[in-house]
Amino acid sequence: MKIHASVLRALVLFGSLGLCASAAAEPRRDDRHDDQRGRRDDHRDRRDQQAAPAPSIPVAEAPAAPGAVAPAAPDPQLTQRLREAEQQRERDRRNGQKDSRAWNDGRSQRAATHRQQLSSTWGSLVNNPDAKAELATHADRMARLHRILDIANEKGDTALAARAQADIDAEIARDSQVMQSIRAKAGAQ
Repeated sequence: MKIHASVLRALVLFGSLGLCASAAAEPRRDDRHDDQRGRRDDHRDRRDQQAAPAPSIPVAEAPAAPGAVAPAAPDPQLTQRLREAEQQRERDRRNGQKDSRAWNDGRSQRAATHRQQLSSTWGSLVNNPDAKAELATHADRMARLHRILDIANEKGDTALAARAQADIDAEIARDSQVMQSIRAKAGAQ
């Protein structure tokens, strides 16, 4: 019993010395890290303020100015035509990918054909800076969605393939609507 009591006293003694030593020690201060931490916190505060939803205030619509052009409703026939053209490009892509060398060699021809289709669909609107930005965004999104679709088909993941196809359809509809609104705005100017 004495051995246990002496061991217990030693543990208590060492423990109290360790606590006292750590309590008496001053924390090391590194001003550089404190400044960086403050800057990070400032950025977080700004992001939180930007992301905070604006209070919902009912807004009454102003009457249209005389001679102003109201935004046109999206043309469903145009959207359907764009979907069909995309489906044809997708079929060509599936067939062409069987021979990767021929597929890569035909890249410039496919690009020229696609540019010609865009020009025939949108006319001189493709030279508008807003339309160019929208077409670039659309091309990037479509490339990513097609890559997802290819991977899903390779792995046999039908759920992902269906989701990618639904997203492709939604992107085509979105692009069509945005391009039509750009065309309406350009026509109003």
